[in-house]
Amino acid sequence: MNFTNIFVPIWSPLISIALLLGLYSLGKIITKILQVKNIISKVSNPDYQYAMIGSIFLSSFLFPLVIFNNLDIRLLIKLISYSLVFLALIEILNFYVSGKIHSKQFKFNNINLFLFLFLISYFFLSLAPITNADSLDYHVGIPLYIINNNEYPGYKFWMHFTKSGSGELLNTVGLFIRAEQFPSLVQFSGILSISGLLKQNKAKYHNLYLLLFLSCPVLILLVSSAKPQLNFIGSSALIFALIFFSNEKNFQKNGFLLFILILLFSNINGKFSFALSSFLFLNVIFYYCYRNNKTYYLAFIFFVVFFLTLGPKIIWKNNIYGMSIIDALIKPLPTEIYGYQQLYSSLTSCGYSGCIPTWLLFPNSLNTITETLGIGSLIILFSKFKKNLKENLIIVFILLYILLAFFYGQNNPRWFVESFVWLLIISKYFGYKKEKYIKIFYNITKVQSLGVFFMILFGVFSLTKGVITDDLRDKVLSNSANGYSLFKWSNSKLKNDDILISTHRSFALSNVKTIPGDLFNYIDISNPASKDHFVEIKSLKPTHILFYDDKKYYKKLSNCLGNLLYFNEEAGKFSTRNPFNRRNKFYEGYIYEFNYEDLPECAVKKIN
Repeated sequence: MNFTNIFVPIWSPLISIALLLGLYSLGKIITKILQVKNIISKVSNPDYQYAMIGSIFLSSFLFPLVIFNNLDIRLLIKLISYSLVFLALIEILNFYVSGKIHSKQFKFNNINLFLFLFLISYFFLSLAPITNADSLDYHVGIPLYIINNNEYPGYKFWMHFTKSGSGELLNTVGLFIRAEQFPSLVQFSGILSISGLLKQNKAKYHNLYLLLFLSCPVLILLVSSAKPQLNFIGSSALIFALIFFSNEKNFQKNGFLLFILILLFSNINGKFSFALSSFLFLNVIFYYCYRNNKTYYLAFIFFVVFFLTLGPKIIWKNNIYGMSIIDALIKPLPTEIYGYQQLYSSLTSCGYSGCIPTWLLFPNSLNTITETLGIGSLIILFSKFKKNLKENLIIVFILLYILLAFFYGQNNPRWFVESFVWLLIISKYFGYKKEKYIKIFYNITKVQSLGVFFMILFGVFSLTKGVITDDLRDKVLSNSANGYSLFKWSNSKLKNDDILISTHRSFALSNVKTIPGDLFNYIDISNPASKDHFVEIKSLKPTHILFYDDKKYYKKLSNCLGNLLYFNEEAGKFSTRNPFNRRNKFYEGYIYEFNYEDLPECAVKKIN
């Protein structure tokens, strides 16, 4: 399977929607078994939460079963995929029989209609072909590797792979049955989840908090990608609301504690960045359990859930990277291995978005227009505080998270979406200070909302049409997917049994077996410390290497190269989803023979 044949017109979006409905049904079953539906209903309509809950629990179930390669992974993924489709059919049948829709649910005023259209627009945007650069790297590359090789990868040289988690296994479930849109629909489930938590009908400016969330520009980037993040943010937001704004007596219920802990540890497995919030949540949970005499049960269920969710990943990290138990638990990357410290530095640097707080309200330029949180970042200034113990605990919790994230986390707006949503939730419950100020802020929010809404519509009309036919998909990818034209050219030149090293990050677009060259960004190729990486690459027997544009890394690898087999002056095009970044300019493509037998000596300098 490859990215070219993974899409089937009409089928792919329809089966993707069916899988999402299957997750909804699974989430409903889970909440019934754990008896938490009524608890969730105190902070949100449970219908908004089911798909997100299904995605989190399924990813948590799959992860320990897949990573050790002890099972037939293709068979497991097939069973999961078909089971979700079956659940979707049952849900449709139940929906038809019960006639659940009632006209009173659709009494819209102007602003409610706008919010409805906002959500529908995000839904259609999530149906667009995958064009995001990160997605075409490891978020899609890992699922394709699993499907094609029937194993979970474990290469030290594949550095971006270490940024992945259980979310990529959900992507695998979709891509296995050619549901290309499923990964982004899972992210849409996160938007639904958070919308349910912010939705209210009584306060005068009750739509403000939902508007601030839906008009957060960074959502456009996240919902239209295969990057597993929004569903985990939705999980974090639900945990936050349940802990701080539901009845404290819930901590006396075993099903509630089990539900919360599974969500917490699953978030860490999904993306290590959630380890910080999960650690803070655990401290608050311990506090409330202590107050309700549930400390011993919490300790018991903590170790059981920890062992079943995080335990396998810790063992896997020890097996693959040689990390100690402590390091595997607290470190996101195996920084003792050459190159990973450089990767860590790049992740925690300010990057092209700039440093906080430059991207809080507005982007640095139109080129980074979807890399900002928007004016919702100011909502805390208008919130009313009673200064009681509970509210003080919540404020300290959020401030502590922001402070720790600032010093130890990634300095980009995506990292802070989680705390941004928390601020919106507490503002909903705390209320606002003075009406005259909140009215002005509300009107400004409407202006931002209109701007973001039209940005989403632009994305829908320019990208989502690619799900209708193969030709439209080809045009969308040519204009919007970085590297698509380059790999379309290389795919036309290489044979099925060729093995390619790609120096372009969007290697998932390649139709032949492709080795990602992301490690070249973080190592000095000639440094003897890189020898182990090249020994691993040698074992895969690459026959060709792809360079593009300025032939970056060519000189460092020149001793490993054979003849120049193919060259095209206009092999690739500078493509991007952001119209402000597009350049009507092409770049060269080069495919060389690669003499893998000469590794590692042809690349690494000998130690005198």
